[in-house]
Amino acid sequence: MSETNVANDHGTPEFSVLAWEKQHNRRINQSAVGCLIVVASQMALSSIPERAPWMSEVGELATNLCLAFLTGWFFHLLVIVLPERQRRARLERIVARRIDYLLRAGFDFAKPLSRTIKAGSPSFPLSAESVTKACALITPGGAPPGWPPDWYGLVRHLGNVTDTQRLALQPFYPRLDEDLLGLLEDEELAFLHLRRVNKMASAFEAENLSALAPWIIGWLKAISALHTYRLTHLRTETAPPAPDEDEEG
Repeated sequence: MSETNVANDHGTPEFSVLAWEKQHNRRINQSAVGCLIVVASQMALSSIPERAPWMSEVGELATNLCLAFLTGWFFHLLVIVLPERQRRARLERIVARRIDYLLRAGFDFAKPLSRTIKAGSPSFPLSAESVTKACALITPGGAPPGWPPDWYGLVRHLGNVTDTQRLALQPFYPRLDEDLLGLLEDEELAFLHLRRVNKMASAFEAENLSALAPWIIGWLKAISALHTYRLTHLRTETAPPAPDEDEEG
């Protein structure tokens, strides 16, 4: 099977296996409709005399095959499709809730950066220029706006929060599509780099956070990609967090 990604209605690539499954189910449903039409046509034309004796036998054979297909389709719907849809919905609710914690961590880190440069309105993701400017103005030992620890401590705190959610997501990895797995891997690697640089930078008395700027940009970019996936693919009853949402929300 080809591993080529297929673009969905939102313009983002969708894992080919999921796209293949959707197309496969669509073809089955279309075939069921065709069989239903054949059966209905046979019943409607049963009173009309056939021009040749074999035509009646062929029609009866086609009708029996269509009825057999419709029986299998109905069984497949009840035993496989509907239960799997319910399991998938439960999985998406659990995964979405964990991803929301990762998103809040990114939003909570972007907010004090935005306040540092006195951005007029919260926006996410912050541009690379905004992050670089904010990091150049930040004193590492100072308290981030809205947070009690220093900036190095804030990164460590968010690391503990995100580690918990990544650990909770791992049991579900075999059932996640490849796009989401790639996004989660990108987020984890980006924060791993940020954590390492943060640990090294905290050992020295740096004047600002400029050394962390490239790694902060990379992590917030990964969070933004997860946010987009959450909005387009994990549409649960609970709305995803918004970048301008208050910390208490």
